[in-house]
Amino acid sequence: MLLNHRYEEALSDAKKTIELKPDWSKGYSRLGAAFVGLSKFEEAIDAYKKVLEIDPSNETLKSGLADASRFSSKSNPFVDAFQGEEMWAKLTADPGTRVYLKEPDFVKTMQGIQRWGRYLL
Repeated sequence: MLLNHRYEEALSDAKKTIELKPDWSKGYSRLGAAFVGLSKFEEAIDAYKKVLEIDPSNETLKSGLADASRFSSKSNPFVDAFQGEEMWAKLTADPGTRVYLKEPDFVKTMQGIQRWGRYLL
């Protein structure tokens, strides 16, 4: 994973690398890692699948695919349940949870779940 969190730049670099050398597996590996950093897990899965066609025995690439798949909302409905405005709409609509939205600690906790929940699964 990129330690400096410059995922947009990494994505741009990876795309350029693939454009220049489409058969080099490291370009797709970097593409997958950048997509994971941007929480674009479906795109990361596609990148890792493509690179595994080029380098099918690479364990690091297989691990990247497994991570992207684990974080993907398609494979983990828990991620979808806590992402986006839909969660807030459901909390607001339910009389049992609506009262908690007046509590700053509850709101802060729910925001933390949205932000970090997918990484804890």
